[in-house]
Amino acid sequence: MKTVTLLIGLLLMVSASCIDDVEEKGFTLGKEYTFQMNRWYFSQDGRYGLIFTDVNDSRCPSDVVCVWSGEVSLTGTWKETGKNDQTIQLHSVVTNLQTLPEGIGVQFVSVFPESRKSSESIDPKDYRITLLISAK
Repeated sequence: MKTVTLLIGLLLMVSASCIDDVEEKGFTLGKEYTFQMNRWYFSQDGRYGLIFTDVNDSRCPSDVVCVWSGEVSLTGTWKETGKNDQTIQLHSVVTNLQTLPEGIGVQFVSVFPESRKSSESIDPKDYRITLLISAK
């Protein structure tokens, strides 16, 4: 009996480690919300889901003088009940390159960390991106 209980417990631990993190509290359209990379987030009403899987940070390092300040861009997947998943791209500065679901608007509010030195790199899991997602 102990062996069966131990085996079941081990199987539960292994299967739980394979599941994407799910954010219990969800975002609400029209309100700011802070996102992390590689985590699923769902709207409070359960209609929408969002995960960011890639970040590109071309912002000018704090110890360099740049002609252009650069930007942060995100790639991810948007889910909407009753529709096919959609790959999205968000840009903090060059917004005409964004790929968004029809009827949805996104505005960057803040990106953490705010800056880095040219000799440093930022691990994607350390990003905290605050967005304002709204219905158009």
